[in-house]
Amino acid sequence: MGGAGTIMVDEMRACSGVYYCHMAIDSADLESLHEFAARLGLRREWFKADSVPHYTLNRGQRQKAKKLGAQYVPYREMFTMAREAQKR
Repeated sequence: MGGAGTIMVDEMRACSGVYYCHMAIDSADLESLHEFAARLGLRREWFKADSVPHYTLNRGQRQKAKKLGAQYVPYREMFTMAREAQKR
């Protein structure tokens, strides 16, 4: 992760029978997030640069992210931390 921040994943949720979660970083160093995402096989164009920059992961990608060091942080807390990091 480059020591630039903590990669975070939230809990799995379902929407129309599709399970997913979010992956974000608690620092303004989005390059570290992109590098971590690449290790999961994610393409940069899948990055969502909205009010809370993040990637959306499926169950297998989330499991791999956790094995590679991503930390579980509940949804609301994760998005608050990620949003605040972008303001710094």
